[in-house]
Formats: sequence, structure tokens, C-alpha cells
Amino acid sequence: MENSKNYEILKGEIILRTGLHIGGISGTKIGGVDSPVIKDPVGMPYIPGSSLKGKFRSIKYLLDNQKEESSDLLDMFGRAGDTKKEVLSIGTL
Repeated sequence: MENSKNYEILKGEIILRTGLHIGGISGTKIGGVDSPVIKDPVGMPYIPGSSLKGKFRSIKYLLDNQKEESSDLLDMFGRAGDTKKEVLSIGTL
């Protein structure tokens, strides 16, 4: 798969069938919340794209019965643990 600028926007709904925890460690402090929720700058809870990417990557890896990272997997998701500093910006048009 070659690196191209052809992207598709996928829209959908995520339905949780099991528990979900995406949060920090602040809940482990005395008096802290048991399970803090990640929120965007305007206070809305969200699932970070990096968490979705990691989940999709691990599902593809398992479904493909991979012993190693295939070139398709690397092209789609990069190497496990790679992070890029991106900025979230909320605005109106």
C-alpha cells in the first residue's frame, strides 16, 4: 500500500458491550474519582483517536493471525507505540 492523500471519512456509532476505561491515574489519589473520564476543552467526554487506532490495530493483528507486523498493518497504523504530537482544536465555521 503506498502512502497517499486519499482519505475517507467514516461516521458511525460506538456501542459499548463491555466496560471501557480511558482515563488518567488521578483517580488513584486519596479523594480522587474512581474512574476519571477524558473530556475535551469544552467539557464533553470523548474517546481519543489514539485509543481507537490502537484498538483497531490490535483487532486487525488478531484477525489476520499475525506472528509479525505485516506491511499492510504498518501502512495502515504504523508501528505500535508510535505517537505524533497533534493539536485538538474546536471551532465553529
